[in-house]
Amino acid sequence: MKAHQTKLKMLFTATAISSAFISGCASYSESPDNISASTPSSLEVHTTGITSETGWQLHSQSWILTTSNNGLTLGNKSLTGNFRAEYGDQRGDLVVTVNDSAKILVAHHLGKQQTVSSQPLSFAVEGLCLYQPDNQTTQLFILGDDHLARQYVLDIDNKNVLTEIRTLPLPPETENCVVSDDLNTLYVSEESIGVWAYAASAEAPYSRTAVDLVAPYGKLPENAGALSLVGNQLIVASTGERYISSYTIGPASAAASQHTVPKQWVLNDGFEIETFRAWTSGEEVHFSAFDDASGELYQGILPLTGISPIDVPVTHSVTPTAETSRVISAGDAADDPAIWVNSNGAEASLILGTDKQYGLDVYDLTGKLKQRLDNGRLNNVDVRYNQELAGKVVDIAAASHRDLSAISLFAIDQTSGHVSWVSDIKTQLDDVYGLCMAQTNQGTYVFINDQDGRYEQYKIITENDIWSAKRIREFALPSQPEGCVADDKNNRLFVGEEAAGVWLTSISADNAPDPKLIIEVDDNLVADVEGMSIYHGTETSYLVVSSQGDDSYVLYSSEAPYEYVGRFNIAMNAAAGIDGASETDGLDVTSAALGSNYPDGLLVVQDGRNVMPAENQNYKLVSWSDIARELKL
Repeated sequence: MKAHQTKLKMLFTATAISSAFISGCASYSESPDNISASTPSSLEVHTTGITSETGWQLHSQSWILTTSNNGLTLGNKSLTGNFRAEYGDQRGDLVVTVNDSAKILVAHHLGKQQTVSSQPLSFAVEGLCLYQPDNQTTQLFILGDDHLARQYVLDIDNKNVLTEIRTLPLPPETENCVVSDDLNTLYVSEESIGVWAYAASAEAPYSRTAVDLVAPYGKLPENAGALSLVGNQLIVASTGERYISSYTIGPASAAASQHTVPKQWVLNDGFEIETFRAWTSGEEVHFSAFDDASGELYQGILPLTGISPIDVPVTHSVTPTAETSRVISAGDAADDPAIWVNSNGAEASLILGTDKQYGLDVYDLTGKLKQRLDNGRLNNVDVRYNQELAGKVVDIAAASHRDLSAISLFAIDQTSGHVSWVSDIKTQLDDVYGLCMAQTNQGTYVFINDQDGRYEQYKIITENDIWSAKRIREFALPSQPEGCVADDKNNRLFVGEEAAGVWLTSISADNAPDPKLIIEVDDNLVADVEGMSIYHGTETSYLVVSSQGDDSYVLYSSEAPYEYVGRFNIAMNAAAGIDGASETDGLDVTSAALGSNYPDGLLVVQDGRNVMPAENQNYKLVSWSDIARELKL
């Protein structure tokens, strides 16, 4: 008992009972009996005559049920064959359950009258819930008896019904979940502790926030149990008890300012809720609750008011066409890509990507690894063209080398695309970080920065059949920079300050103006400001910036006054088996037509969380045509 109390106190202290998702924030109550600002109202229920624990009412007299011997049933007719089913969830015409004895997921589509089954699962199921992200294939969370939640793509038209995306650790006593598609939030109940909110998106970082805790540490009167969503209301039923609580949910900005007390009701004395479902019927909220004491399913009306849709901004999403093979190093390793356009055949163009624990990788446009160069801790990379070396014209790549505090220079054969190391240029910086290149009629340049904000500009020099460089300029930003990109034709250099925004100066070192902050971090551009590149369109050019703080990508006009154009994220391409992109460090873009997959150009981004399956980091390839169509450019 003492250990359990200690655990509760630790949870209470760690979470501070605050929620970025829930407006009904919990607070400490001096007395376990003082569970609400007012005494819970009693609810009337009537028996349905049904003994199945889980069911969904389609209309007044029609129920879909999970049964102990006939799987899913509609009325008295089995939809899925004879097996024991206990858990389930429903979205529209799609209903899912589990064949308990065989550990097989069974999905039935009412409209298609189609039933499909998965391969046997390797664990016993404790609960499940469906998730429908915008414009993506349906997903499913399955809670296992091994204290893990597994997230899957659920595709009933595919031979592989379930494709695992990722695995999340769960607390013990977790058997109930529900997902808000609007908020991309997974809610789970830890029976004796409370209700937790997790980010449902596979591209979001793993974290959890307390919705509410069981009294005396929160407002939940008894054990946290079955969960249901109706509009902007999260409804929590107390397992083995008779209490029902409802919380107003919404986007983080709205939720943090409301701090409302949950609405609460109580069922008949002696009622022991095992399962609970709520749904709207006209303007009323109906519910069903299985009473474990009597072994029957009951029905009633929940007097909820103030129900409204959850108002969230429209999210523009594109999907990757391809992804590269993973980098060889584990952890935070892949960092920055550069696109090399092959002037002798665009479809033979390449992607150079840094592995900041190992060196430089070279990929073709299908993502296949072509070369791996063991040059050490290279962080950022960029390319330019037509540089003389040893009597031959080649293309040039430069990378920031953190081991040597140097610039590493590489030659790219213009015919074969073969990349070879040429030289390392020592800088005056202590901890080199980001890098970009520029090329004007005055020469080829490398800009490299230090984590303390300092920049150095070097001019590439060809002599004695090797490349060297001369430092010609220094400047600084107030705090840590990384990403930068040069607009060669217009003598402009855009540099990012991670916590502040985007600055502008010139490429030319002669009479160069001090950097000027032209784009500030705001609701569109969320720190950290990371990789950036320029898409040079025929009529309009765009500055593309990685908004790492919210896993998105922001477009601005590359011309003054550098107006905001739009933003998007990179979502999962389930059909191709490619996950989305998140926590992006570096990116690169080109407007060159690179074959049928990229007729209007290509965007390449680093993926900080490479899932489906969980592997070392890699890079995702997105057709600019998809971005232009989604943002109506």
